[in-house]
Amino acid sequence: MSVYSFPPLAAALTAAHALVLALVDALSPLLAAAAAPAAIVIVTLAVRLALVPVAVASARAERTRRRIAPQVARLRDRHRKDPARLQRELAELYRREGVSPARALLPLLVQAPVLTLVFGVVSVPVIGGVGNELMAASLAGVPLAAGLAGQLLAAPTPPVLAVAAAVTAIAVLGAELSRRTATRAAARFEGPRPPRWAGTLRAALPYAALPAVALVPLGAALYLVTSGLWGAVERAILTA
Repeated sequence: MSVYSFPPLAAALTAAHALVLALVDALSPLLAAAAAPAAIVIVTLAVRLALVPVAVASARAERTRRRIAPQVARLRDRHRKDPARLQRELAELYRREGVSPARALLPLLVQAPVLTLVFGVVSVPVIGGVGNELMAASLAGVPLAAGLAGQLLAAPTPPVLAVAAAVTAIAVLGAELSRRTATRAAARFEGPRPPRWAGTLRAALPYAALPAVALVPLGAALYLVTSGLWGAVERAILTA
């Protein structure tokens, strides 16, 4: 049983599918066969634009956490033998400073259902009782419903190689910008220095999503790389 058969998700998928198809129809006179991938990119940018206030709040909270890091370290040292007291003191500090540890996760939590819908829009064959027209759409001849890795193994034609190279380049650009932003933020951190392995993990983490770009349907990969590059630029600006 598919998760997309769950009634609320099925209804959301039907609405998302209709929205993307309407956008494809509007773009078709200008972009012809490229209308479907362009629609996915435009929807992605619209979602990220709507999330800007959440990202700003998250960045503000992160700056506050960096500022109070020395206080947190002192509390941990002072109450290391009394975990209950430590938790109370930390909770009071976070409350006083208006910091929510979960706030940094808000962009990810909001994007998760959006990515689920985008994945369904390009991979579920029947939506709302009708065939999924987007599964027949393509980018430079590469089906949006197919994964780039599978396409490269099955038919590494010049169009497939070109699309794979372009998508990979955008994904790597976003990951590298995220890595540099994280490294710069870590250099300004005023709390205790993390162990060396933490720096290695921080440098590698932005690249962890690259395999997914190759394995998911191309339509979902377009969402991932567009959202990833936007997020990288956004973080670089907000943490400058």
